[in-house]
Amino acid sequence: MSQTRHLAAILAADVSRTDPSPNVNRFYLVDVMPTLLGDWLVMREWGRRGSPGTMRLASHEHRVDADGAVRRSVRRRLQHGYRVPTARTG
Repeated sequence: MSQTRHLAAILAADVSRTDPSPNVNRFYLVDVMPTLLGDWLVMREWGRRGSPGTMRLASHEHRVDADGAVRRSVRRRLQHGYRVPTARTG
């Protein structure tokens, strides 16, 4: 099953892109949270691991709109080579 099929259930995501040859080590975080005024906030943060990232906040009146923004953001990152990190055990 492809990673994009799981997007309907994603409310928050942490994806990364790592490629040692061109020294690529990037992260992308996206989360949905309620505001005190009843709106929904989509928080996106991205950058190079180990460096301060860039953060953007977008307010949405309805949860459905916020979830759609999350799905679009994660889908775009996956199309650009980002991957969901695998769990490490041990």
